[in-house]
Amino acid sequence: MELVEKQHSPQKILAFQAYIEAFDKEGFIIVKDRVQFTDTLDSLSEVVGSQNTLEDLTPKDVFTSLLDQQDMDEESKNKILASFHEILESLES
Repeated sequence: MELVEKQHSPQKILAFQAYIEAFDKEGFIIVKDRVQFTDTLDSLSEVVGSQNTLEDLTPKDVFTSLLDQQDMDEESKNKILASFHEILESLES
């Protein structure tokens, strides 16, 4: 199953993931899922708004800048950021 959207939206990703997890149709199974956005960013400066290089930034800096550009409520942003921190911690251990 694939979701293709023009503009990046964490809310749509979360809704898609919820749909995948709740999918329960007898005789069917979702083998693979994928989310794709057609309007991708061309450069790091579009994400963080400066001429920094990746070496100058932490993953949290980049993710927070990208999250700040999304049109969503603070509670959703905080949940996504908390999940991101959990993922980073699991990668570091």
